[in-house]
Amino acid sequence: MSQLELNKTQAKRFLEYLTKSDFENLHQLLADEMQYILPGKSPIATHFTSAAEFSDFVQSAFSGKVKNAKIEISNIIAEDNLVALEATGLFEFNNGLIYENIYHFLFHFNEQNLITKLTEHMDSYHASKLFA
Repeated sequence: MSQLELNKTQAKRFLEYLTKSDFENLHQLLADEMQYILPGKSPIATHFTSAAEFSDFVQSAFSGKVKNAKIEISNIIAEDNLVALEATGLFEFNNGLIYENIYHFLFHFNEQNLITKLTEHMDSYHASKLFA
């Protein structure tokens, strides 16, 4: 498998593990110094600077709270150490909240195929109305 295809596979695994709340395997995809950026000026805009910080955030947001989740990829391309991915997501929480959004993820990978940086673009207005 080429480096580009391996990076695309890792990006897909990231989303798979996220929807399954498989935080242990999700964390294994991350370089220790990984950065996560949710850009913007909304109340949910975020910048984490380590895999541990990102993993803590994801677990606190989803662990034991999600009844059903799926993310469908509509487009994925890879070049150099980057993977760009467009997707739609649907998360059904145990409290009855339904969260649907559209996403663009930009993954950066190192030579070990670990994620070193992830920028997530979404409808932050919608997300902030539900979560902020």
